[in-house]
Amino acid sequence: MRVACEAAQVASAPAGAAAGDLPAALQLRLQFGVKNIPHPNKAHYGGEDAFFVSELGGGAAGIADGVGGWQESGINPADYSKSFMATARQYLEECASLYPEVLSSGEWRAQQEQQAAADGAAAAAEPAPTAAASSLASVGGGEPRTAVEALDAAHRSTRLPGSATACVLRLDGRTGELDAANLGDSGFLVIRDGQLHFQSPAMQHFFDCPLQFGMPPDTDYAQDAAVFSLQLQPGDAIVLATDGLLDNLPQEEIVGLAPRSAGEDGKLELGKLRGGKMDDITVVCAYVTHAEQQA
Repeated sequence: MRVACEAAQVASAPAGAAAGDLPAALQLRLQFGVKNIPHPNKAHYGGEDAFFVSELGGGAAGIADGVGGWQESGINPADYSKSFMATARQYLEECASLYPEVLSSGEWRAQQEQQAAADGAAAAAEPAPTAAASSLASVGGGEPRTAVEALDAAHRSTRLPGSATACVLRLDGRTGELDAANLGDSGFLVIRDGQLHFQSPAMQHFFDCPLQFGMPPDTDYAQDAAVFSLQLQPGDAIVLATDGLLDNLPQEEIVGLAPRSAGEDGKLELGKLRGGKMDDITVVCAYVTHAEQQA
């Protein structure tokens, strides 16, 4: 289900660009805070949720909720969710490192200096194509990788018994566009000026059976995911969470607990909450700031 179009194409920097030929400046970045509270009976192995945060480019994050029913077959559901998130992060970060125009000016200069020191000025001015670059070109024709592509890559690469819901998002720091993709009953909220601005809907086959990634043939696919494109601005807060939070708290309570500025704790005070359905809870809070605030 496609809710909005994917992020706009970004042209790659010329191979012969010098360190002073900077790409478009990064304007916005995500500042992260993370909290994970495993189910008390699963605390000894960390629970079945997994997440990643990345500060490359404008920032990216993801969460996955391993389906607990696999325990009955002697399988740790966390193995699938953790592998899925590790692959999604690698997929997006590989793009950010290959395409420096999604990095800040300082990161671009540092990358060029490291390249020159390692390979000499000639190699830095005319780098040889890498296997990773070839892989990127074959996937997206040189375009920045999207959240739904990260879900697809993680699904194809995670060859383990198990299944998980997953949500991935990334910010284009030059344009302020948030690209997100969600499959299942995890999801995210965007809070603006202390009010709910957007919430992704839960996706279920039927009650208590969310759409989920797993091994074929018993699986849903990235093409089934909901894809979102939202224009963000400084001061917006994103709450990315598994159903352990979303099923237990109404949206107005989540909005009330979320940070309202980058100077606050940057996390929900989950440890003070009581009641509700016992479950793993993972929350990634991201605050949209001007890039120079994190320099």
